[in-house]
Amino acid sequence: MATRKREAVVAASQGDLEVLLLLENQRSFAGVTSPNLYKVVGEAPRQLVSFHNIDCFDLFLVRVNELIAESPRVLAAAGGSTNHSLLSATQAFCGWHSVEADAVGLTPAIVALAAWLNAEQVFRFWCSPLGKNVELRIAPMEQLSFVGTLAKHNLLRLAKLLDRFRRILDRHGYDVAEAELIAVLDPFEEQLRERIWGYSSYLAELLFDYFAAVNRIVSSRFLADNTNDVSKMRVPSGVTSDALRNAYGDALVFWRLDESSYTLRRPATSGPPAYK
Repeated sequence: MATRKREAVVAASQGDLEVLLLLENQRSFAGVTSPNLYKVVGEAPRQLVSFHNIDCFDLFLVRVNELIAESPRVLAAAGGSTNHSLLSATQAFCGWHSVEADAVGLTPAIVALAAWLNAEQVFRFWCSPLGKNVELRIAPMEQLSFVGTLAKHNLLRLAKLLDRFRRILDRHGYDVAEAELIAVLDPFEEQLRERIWGYSSYLAELLFDYFAAVNRIVSSRFLADNTNDVSKMRVPSGVTSDALRNAYGDALVFWRLDESSYTLRRPATSGPPAYK
């Protein structure tokens, strides 16, 4: 008798996913806004993030991509499973706990971040392999996905990314042979990195407001119970295992950040740079 193949999921319930998104956001907050990556320079409202070196910039790109990259089978759901990125899972959290999310400023912070990430931008670059200027319309979400993936993997592991790049070129009317894709990708990546460097200060500001709001939720939940004992904490409804109950305790106790420890890492900018 044939048996039905079981596919693993990260979270078996909404409560499980809530625990994981709070924990992973706190870890990301510490990583993305780390003083080991950048310092804030200048005077508000025209402050900039200054990366210590190019390796720190690459690590910033990788960590941001981890926030926005969608993964399959994150949450078990009736009739199938639900895909999520950490960002989209947190957007869902705002719907589950709208009063709580509104009170700490998470809802407006995530709306501002998601709106900017998904707004298409005109992107032009000189492509010497094609001998002409190429003009594409690509949202920052996809720009960051490309560069974050390229910063993390070598070309031998990028078949899916090359296929995405080919589809973007096709969509804009550029017919590029498969053998030329990597050559065309080089100037594309170079200009993408330059553009992202240019708006990284504004991006860091948006990310900071998002992460700080999540941290306020974690802090307020800890203060509501005021205990380090997980057995005495009010864990999210539907959590399915002791391991995840302990993970919730870790988020509230060990990953909760004191506001005074991170406020200086928020750049105050005048908004995103204008690109023509």
